[in-house]
Amino acid sequence: MSFRLREQDRLLVVLLIAIVVTRVIGGLTLPVYDDAFITYRYAVNLAEGRGFTYQPNEWILGITTPLFGLLAAAVHVLRLSLPVAVPLFNLACDLAIAVLTYRIVRDQHGPLAAALFGCAFALSPMLVRISVGGMEVDLFLLATLCAFSLYARGHQRYAVALAAVTYFLRPEGVLAVGVLCLMTLISRRWRDMLIMAALALLVVAPGLLVMHHYYGSIIPHSVVAKANSPHATLAHVVTALVLPNMVSTALLLVGALGFSRLARSTGVLRLLLVWGSLYLGAYCLARPLIWSWYSEPVQYLLCVLAGVGVAAVLERSRSLAKSRVDLIAGTALAGVVALWLLILVRQGRSGVTHNVYAEMREFFQQNPPGDAIILAEDIGAVGYYSRGRIYDAAGLVTPDALRHPSVAARIAAVQPRYLLVNADRADVAMMRDHGLLSDYKPVRRFSPTAERSLSEDPREYPAEWAQSYIWFERSAETNVVASRDSRNSRTP
Repeated sequence: MSFRLREQDRLLVVLLIAIVVTRVIGGLTLPVYDDAFITYRYAVNLAEGRGFTYQPNEWILGITTPLFGLLAAAVHVLRLSLPVAVPLFNLACDLAIAVLTYRIVRDQHGPLAAALFGCAFALSPMLVRISVGGMEVDLFLLATLCAFSLYARGHQRYAVALAAVTYFLRPEGVLAVGVLCLMTLISRRWRDMLIMAALALLVVAPGLLVMHHYYGSIIPHSVVAKANSPHATLAHVVTALVLPNMVSTALLLVGALGFSRLARSTGVLRLLLVWGSLYLGAYCLARPLIWSWYSEPVQYLLCVLAGVGVAAVLERSRSLAKSRVDLIAGTALAGVVALWLLILVRQGRSGVTHNVYAEMREFFQQNPPGDAIILAEDIGAVGYYSRGRIYDAAGLVTPDALRHPSVAARIAAVQPRYLLVNADRADVAMMRDHGLLSDYKPVRRFSPTAERSLSEDPREYPAEWAQSYIWFERSAETNVVASRDSRNSRTP
């Protein structure tokens, strides 16, 4: 039996190795998103018998990805560390996405376009960031790609059922269902379209009923909280989704060369182009605040466009394209790996991972907060590592927070024992300007740079937000006054 790989398979193996290398380097230099820890806390509570909740006995669905939370709970049951295991799972999803897309692009646009897509997919700083960030979007993209593949092969009902399931990974899953029904309608198969729409509703109905039963709503509260936030500008939405960095800008420029070719594609590529366009259009219309992981479908589509576009230019020299695909792809992949190695050398290991998350874990092991209330805006890591009672100042898992006009007002109303405040100029100024520094004393700083200063002067802190925090504890005198006021309020 021969185990020799064909030329095109050898190229795919090299591509997969490059993707592994860039994601491993990304995992060393970039941290897990703080928001990912919110899902992990839901998962841990479920796995340990406290229900699928952020706070025990508070049935509020503060995540938009319940299915991913259930999968994470299964991982926790296996006694695996979620901040480690989930990024590894995302790496596996990325490899599957690369294999499927490579073959789809190769079949329609040739091996050079497929290889160049792979180079862009391995290179993309945003896709690497999202993968190592531990969120659900890699699985969401893979599931959507599989649904489109099933549809292209004629398995329409399986396709729309899988697309409907993606709703429980990301609410944008409704767009995938819409694309499949729309393409069926365009083909003038009215009956098939109606059957597919009914099937999609049947698939999501049990999950929606469960959500309504336990949480009182079929819409996650996190969606409601974000909807109450101010709208972003159209320029911000486009920049965040399409042009978050120089590499994405370059991919867009070269991808424009392949747009017409991709528009003439059939099957999965056509579905992807329609889906990506609707995805971007929906965000531009709604204009919500954008977190970086929302951009994955758009960034992935840019990689496909770039691969097809650059190949279209190179294939004008037919001898070059046919005889040197391996050379071109190999050189490009070597450049991608070299660039990420340079990033590792220059940037080093993630300060957030080692100086914020690891120190936060150690701090709470030595100083458990018990039942005392912790008020924080970034509730992911602090909730996961402290296992304390969190008051979410952003309102994702604490609806009461939305009744108060500002973080300072929420602190005044709740009078929590502890605060986790972002170590930036605006938040420290808030503490000073509202007189909170007389009630709360800084105890510990968690900084990516290992900075330990606890200055109360806002000018000592950066103006820009970073994953850097100050842990405040309410002073003993304030605790006495608060306790007396509490007793007096109960006296008839």
